[in-house]
Amino acid sequence: MSSPPADPFADACALQAAAAADGFDWDDPQGLWDKLNEEIGELREAADPAHRQEELGDLLFMIANIARHLGLDPPRALAAANAKFRRRYAHVAAHLDELPPPGDPQRLVEMEAHWQAAKAIERIGVPVLETPRLTIRPLNHGDAPFILRLLNTPGFLSQIGDRGVRTLADARRYIDEGPLASYRGHGHGLMAVVARENDAAIGLCGLLRREGLPAADLGYALLPEAMGQGLASEACAAVLADAEGRLALGEVLAIVSPGNAGSLRVLDKLGFVTRGEIRLAADREPVRLLARALVAPVEATGSRPAAR
Repeated sequence: MSSPPADPFADACALQAAAAADGFDWDDPQGLWDKLNEEIGELREAADPAHRQEELGDLLFMIANIARHLGLDPPRALAAANAKFRRRYAHVAAHLDELPPPGDPQRLVEMEAHWQAAKAIERIGVPVLETPRLTIRPLNHGDAPFILRLLNTPGFLSQIGDRGVRTLADARRYIDEGPLASYRGHGHGLMAVVARENDAAIGLCGLLRREGLPAADLGYALLPEAMGQGLASEACAAVLADAEGRLALGEVLAIVSPGNAGSLRVLDKLGFVTRGEIRLAADREPVRLLARALVAPVEATGSRPAAR
């Protein structure tokens, strides 16, 4: 017996394309949707497991046919749906200990409320950014364990500061009052830096709005095991591209402790130049201020300067 193909959806699309080349295909797109509804009905009416399995196959075959007609990639679409569910449900799962016990009808009501909150975060409009090795996405409450760990690493405490995050509840509050509030107010904020190879959060990166600074500033932090691999530069470059494209910012600032040689190297690589030193508050140590221009200045006529 031959083994099934490694990608059944691709096999289905190939079968359907071959048949279509012979003229066996729908000439009216409405027929596709009618057939899809027919297959759904047959699956619902199937009376035993073997029949249901067969009808499920027919339904998936029909979905592959629709994907072929629309020029879509079913495995990629399903992978994206899986990732979306994983992000949203992580927000729900972060609150499981606070919910009524299983069997209580109110448990599902509260789970649905957290699910809708996760969807609302995505509707804010902060995009997911991708690089060859990273996904940079908005934070949600499911990231609380990661935030708790990152914010208490020695590097974060010494180079960035103590945010007073000691519990998962503190971490969720940090996410609410920091990144989520910034998404709503500015359309940007610190986001989770996720390794694409294993979908694990390894750091933060994004733009902040800080009192004492006239423009958004770039911030990032990585877990110790993620350092030294060029990931900070990769994440920051994606955030800067979003700042220039979607946000149309003229420049982005950065502040760094003078002794943080690693961050200064990253910022130099990204094209930042030193403006001097500033104090963000009278009782705080001075930090180095850097800046990078993003969008060329616009002349009074409204046009960009001509290239020379």
